[in-house]
Amino acid sequence: MTSITTRAGKGSPLTHNEVDANFTNLNNDKLDTAGIALGSAASPTLKFTGDANTGIYSPGADQLAVATNGSGRLFVDSSGRVLAGSSSSLNFGGVQFALQVTTGTGTPARGQLISYFQADANGPFLVLAKSRSNTLGTHAYPNSGDNLGTLAFGGSNEASARFDSYSSITSFASETWGAAARGSELRFNTTSNGSTAITERLRIDSSGNVGIGTTSPATTLDVAGSATVGRGASSGYQHLYFVDERENISARFARISKNYDTPCELKLFSSTSSVPAPICFNTTLTSESARIDSSGRLLVGTSTSRSNFFNVSGINHLLQVETSNYYAQSLVSNGGTVATGAAILTLARSRGTTAGSYTVVSSGDSLGRLSFQGADGTDFVVAAEIACQVDGTPGANDMPGRLVFSTNAGGAATPTERLRITSAGNVGINTTSPTTLLDVNADTVRVRTARTPASAAATGATGEICWDANYIYVCTATNTWRRTAISSW
Repeated sequence: MTSITTRAGKGSPLTHNEVDANFTNLNNDKLDTAGIALGSAASPTLKFTGDANTGIYSPGADQLAVATNGSGRLFVDSSGRVLAGSSSSLNFGGVQFALQVTTGTGTPARGQLISYFQADANGPFLVLAKSRSNTLGTHAYPNSGDNLGTLAFGGSNEASARFDSYSSITSFASETWGAAARGSELRFNTTSNGSTAITERLRIDSSGNVGIGTTSPATTLDVAGSATVGRGASSGYQHLYFVDERENISARFARISKNYDTPCELKLFSSTSSVPAPICFNTTLTSESARIDSSGRLLVGTSTSRSNFFNVSGINHLLQVETSNYYAQSLVSNGGTVATGAAILTLARSRGTTAGSYTVVSSGDSLGRLSFQGADGTDFVVAAEIACQVDGTPGANDMPGRLVFSTNAGGAATPTERLRITSAGNVGINTTSPTTLLDVNADTVRVRTARTPASAAATGATGEICWDANYIYVCTATNTWRRTAISSW
């Protein structure tokens, strides 16, 4: 076997005798016709003085290898593939790649390191590049849709005796490239459990839009499906901010917040500098359906709060609904077979000054009103009202109440009470203190329609009164009538 003597370090050149010996050894192996011996990993053909198992050898025809410490480390096979860590080319998805790095038992590490040592802001990088030219070293612009490079992550496929990729990150040209056109996008792919079909999950397009579950994101973040914010948080609020690009996050933003400590709490908040801003709800991009204004009022069908009720200004209701139709609101209850399962509109009153208080009310306090108002050209003026008031001293589980019905006779800005139903059930007409079940404060009561019982035993209930041109009839007992004649004077 040919032995080639080398000398490590620039300061130790070979002697003339060593050079002559090298050429003699090469000539003895007939380098010009038969070549030198193949060698092996344990005894490479080209070796170093004092290190007989480190050097270059050939594992077989059309192959070249580098050995250290008696083991093959780097191989170039007959197809020109460069193999590090293994002399056998591996199949990945049906392809045997030109550069392969294999690690396993007995190798120094299971990964690769790219490092950069320099006192600047730069760092190492890995480049995947594409040219449409068929000639090595010649450049040609990629076309739209060309794959610019893929980072593929795979596992062993026992059935096919190869590695297959089932997750990847790929860059594509998003347009045909030219001198001033270099559009590109990134696609992220994974495979679901129980499947072998690799599926795109996330895309960053050439405009910077991020699409999750969609291949054509239309906004900065476009999610086709559900999204979760704050999963894994252990305390406090988790926020989703919408920030004006001209401002920092503390000056102008809208925010959706969820409190970890109160799982069902969800907050919507908007602000411009120190001034709160409204939260608007649209059914289309330009059609607003409702808003919560900066004062906390809920406005439905309008973006402007009205404040001119009761013929004055400054009264801003917390809930305002406006519509051009006559059917503004409805309450529907699907109560099933439960007799009490009807829709309920509740008007309640506490004498407390903070939310959640239960300070007891007093006799005469108004508990709620239904106010019917019409516009007079400037303000809304009350036409009629139905009010509920406390009618006595309240106690635990005891709330005496009365209903008061009022109308506006005209020529006035406020209505006048016309009828009252007291806590005792007495009905007073034109009186605020009825003493009987029906108490009419007037000098006339009219029964418009005449009626004549067929006989003294005609059907009737005790207390019924009726009249005709000749008699007034009174039912004194069930189906028992008495009459008295009437005459003119």
